[in-house]
Amino acid sequence: MLAPLNRLVALAGLAALTAFGACDDPQPETSPPPATQTPGQDAGPVADAVGAAGTHGADATRVYVDLVAQARRAHVRRDGPVLDPAGPGWARVAQFGDRKTWLAPPKGESAALAWPEGIGATLSFPVGAEGTLLKSGSIYLKAIAANQRATLFLDDANVGTVPVPVTGRNVTFSLPDGGLTPGEHRLRLWFRFTRFVGKQRTPGGIGPVVFGLDGQGTSAPARWTGPLAVDGAPVESLLAGPPSGWTFYVWLPEQARFTAHAVAGDGPADFRVIVQGDASDPVTVARVHVDAHAIKPIDLDLAQFARQPVRLLLETEGPARALENAGWAGAALRMPAPPEVDVPGARNLILWSIDGLRADRVGFGRGGDRAATPNLDLLMQGGGAGDDIWAGAATAEEGHRQLMRPDPTGASVPAIFNTSGRFSGYFGASPETPPDLVAEFTTNIDLRRTGEPPETRVLLRELDSWLEVRKRTPFFVYLTTTEPRQPGDDAPGYVRLYAPRNRPEPNDPDAEDKERLADLHARYDAQVSAADYWVGQLMSILQSHGIERDTAVVVVGTVGQTLRLGKSDTPALTPEVLRVPVVVWHPGMLGQREHGVARGGDLGDVATTVLELAGIPRPGTWRGRSLTTALLFGAPLAPRSNAAAYGSQVAARLGDWWLRGSAARGLQLWNLAEDPAGRVDLATERPIALRLIRDAMQDEPRPQAPPSRGSNPR
Repeated sequence: MLAPLNRLVALAGLAALTAFGACDDPQPETSPPPATQTPGQDAGPVADAVGAAGTHGADATRVYVDLVAQARRAHVRRDGPVLDPAGPGWARVAQFGDRKTWLAPPKGESAALAWPEGIGATLSFPVGAEGTLLKSGSIYLKAIAANQRATLFLDDANVGTVPVPVTGRNVTFSLPDGGLTPGEHRLRLWFRFTRFVGKQRTPGGIGPVVFGLDGQGTSAPARWTGPLAVDGAPVESLLAGPPSGWTFYVWLPEQARFTAHAVAGDGPADFRVIVQGDASDPVTVARVHVDAHAIKPIDLDLAQFARQPVRLLLETEGPARALENAGWAGAALRMPAPPEVDVPGARNLILWSIDGLRADRVGFGRGGDRAATPNLDLLMQGGGAGDDIWAGAATAEEGHRQLMRPDPTGASVPAIFNTSGRFSGYFGASPETPPDLVAEFTTNIDLRRTGEPPETRVLLRELDSWLEVRKRTPFFVYLTTTEPRQPGDDAPGYVRLYAPRNRPEPNDPDAEDKERLADLHARYDAQVSAADYWVGQLMSILQSHGIERDTAVVVVGTVGQTLRLGKSDTPALTPEVLRVPVVVWHPGMLGQREHGVARGGDLGDVATTVLELAGIPRPGTWRGRSLTTALLFGAPLAPRSNAAAYGSQVAARLGDWWLRGSAARGLQLWNLAEDPAGRVDLATERPIALRLIRDAMQDEPRPQAPPSRGSNPR
C-alpha cells in the first residue's frame, strides 16, 4: 500500500523546487528609515522622538492590523471610558458574540441612540489604571413613552432609579469611593415597561455613557477618526482630542511592530504608547513630544510582548488647542512580510473532507497518544499540514458549507471550478453534505441515493471509474466520508492494534471507566488509521491513471468529535470538536520538508487555499486567506480570531486563548497550550485575555446552522 506513495515522495529529488508558496496578503512594504532614539524614564525602555528601531532596518513588513480601519473595534475614553452607540467599541460592550439584543432606530428617531430589545440592557466594559480616579458617570436616556423610569446597576449594585422623559435627558450617577478597579465592569439598565416598535418591543433609547474625574460626566467627541495631513497628503487617523485615549486588545505575533505618525495641532502635545499584559504593570514603550504643527514618525519593536494578550494604549496629553487637530496618523500593527513566491497551479485538484476527524489524534509524524497515519505523514512530507484549523460549528453540515461556500451570498467552489473550464465531481458517503451544494457539481455520486453502502471502498471504486473517462480533462473532485464515525468501517485489525494502549492499573478504583474510555479511544484511533489507509489507496488510483503529477490533494476534517463516556452536559463547542487537521500535497512542491506542522486558519481559509493551489483567483467577497505559505513553507500566519455558536453556547479563540460559555451562565477562559482540557478557568484573574477573546467574538461571527436530520452535536 505504501509503495506508490513512497515512489511519489522519492520523485522529490528529481523535481525542480519552487522556493516558496503564494500568499494573498497585501504586498510587502518597507519600514520607515531608522531614526535616533532617546531612553525615557518610565517603567521599561522608553523611546522619545521615536523613529524606526535600529535592529529592523529596511526589512519587509506588512500591516496585519490597520488600527485606523479597525477603529470600531477599539475601546475609547476621555477622562474615563466612553460607551457611545455612534462611536468605536459599542458592539464590544453592548452585545455578546453575535447575539442580537438591539433594534433598528424607530421611525423618526436618531440613529445615534441604541434601542434595546426587551425590558433592559447590559453594557460590559473594561477599565484601565485610570479607573481609580473616576468619580461619576453619565448616561443619556430617552423613553419610548411617557412615565418611563429606569433603574441603574453598576456591578450589580443599585446606583439609583430615575425618570426618563420622551424628550431625553442626561442622567448622572456617582461611582464608589476609589473609583473603578482595573478590569471588567458591568452597567445594567432595567426599565419599567416596553412599547411595541413594529413587531418588537423596546423601553427607549440609550445614548453615550461617559465616566468622568470631577464629579461631572463629560460629553463624547463629535468624531473619533478623520484625515490629518502628513507630507501634504491626507492620512486617515485616530484623532487625539479633545483629550482622548485609544485602547486595543491584541494578541501580538513574533516580531510585531507598531507604526504611526504623531501629528500635533496648534500647540505642543505628548504622545505615549503603553503596553500591558495580565501579569505585568503597564510599560510605556514610547513617549514622543511633538511641537505645534509638527509631525514625528513612530516605529516600535513589540517583540518582548509576543504571543501574549496585551492592552495597547495610545494616549495624548496637551492643551485642548494642541489636541483639536492632532492624532495618530496611519496607526498600524505590522509583522514580517511572507516571502514572495509562485506556486504553479495544479491541473487537477481533489479535496477530501472527513467528518469527525480531530486534529489532536492525527499522527503527522509526532509521538504520543495518537493514531498512526503513515499515508497522511507522507503527503505532509511532500507538501504541508496544519493541526489547528477552526471548524466553525458543532455540526459537519456547517463544515461542508464553510468548505464549499465560505461566502453564503457568493459562488460556491464547484461553481467557480465549473466557470474556470474544469469538470467538477462530487463523490459522497457523508450524510451531512447539504443537498443544495451537491447539486452544483457537474457530476455527483451520492451513496445516500444510489442504495450502495456508504463505505469508502465503494466511493473510491466509483472515482476510479470516473477518472477513466475524465482524466484527460482538468477536474475538481470533492470526496466526503465519515470514517471516525462510520460503524461499517470499524477495521477490527486496527482496533486490536490500539486496544492494549493506556490500560489502567488493576487496583485503580476507576479502572472500569478508564478501561471503557481506553477502548473508546482505541476504536476511534483505529478508524482514523482506516481513513489514512484509504487516503493511500486514493494516491494509488491517481498513479494507476498516470495523473499523480498533475493532481493536488487536500485532506481536511469538517468537524471533530468528543470521546466521553455516557451523557455529558459539557458544551459541544470544545477544542476536540472545533479543531480539525488539514494536509496539502502538491506535485509542483515536492521536496524536503524543513518545518513543523502549521497552526491557525479556518475552513474558509482552506477553501481559499484550494482555489490558489489550482491557480484560480479568490473571489473578492471571500473573507478566507490563503494558507499556502504557512502549510508548505512554515511562514507565520497573522493572528486572527474565530468564533462559533451552537444553541445558547458560544466559543471563540485567538492564538492559544479560548473562551466558551453563554451570556446567561458565564464565561470560561483558558490557555490551550498550558491547559488542553480547559480545567482551570482564568476569566477572573486574566481580564486582558478575557476582554481580548470576548472582543474576538465580535470580529468573526459565524451563522448558526440548525442540525441536519440525524445530526447531533458531538
